[in-house]
Amino acid sequence: GAPSIMIYKLSKLSFFIGMRILKIKLRYYCMPNILIIKEVIPEFIQDRVTADNLSNTSIKILTDTNTLAIMKNGYRQIISKLGTTGAVKRAADEIFFELRGKI
Repeated sequence: GAPSIMIYKLSKLSFFIGMRILKIKLRYYCMPNILIIKEVIPEFIQDRVTADNLSNTSIKILTDTNTLAIMKNGYRQIISKLGTTGAVKRAADEIFFELRGKI
């Protein structure tokens, strides 16, 4: 359960194709967030990938014990949901179910 931030920065063309042509509309893009349908790991996509956003969020995660506790609690929820034996298959099934019809 290490502190994490998710960053996706695509070329403008790739982003355009994904969003406009393929019409990919997801609430979350990061696997842990998809699995429990809430933001455990802060996500920064395209124009939100800025030095200010990344540094402010990193500082908050590393200095605010409540923020880190919420993140670690989210990790525990994921582990509880997936279990141990067969976790990869259950994760794949959950993600497939959540993304069905959205991509």
